[in-house]
Amino acid sequence: MESTIKIKGLISAAARNGMKAVALTDKYIMSGAVEFYKEATSKNIKPIIGCEI
Repeated sequence: MESTIKIKGLISAAARNGMKAVALTDKYIMSGAVEFYKEATSKNIKPIIGCEI
């Protein structure tokens, strides 16, 4: 990922703010997709995954 934010921090912030869905997008590779999916679903947040190719 090109972002400096950590997935656990992103999902924690989303949960604190009552967000129902969060998106994670990346370029060319989706190395964080599985972790993102697991973290989001564990907090009852809908994960939206995208990739620019």
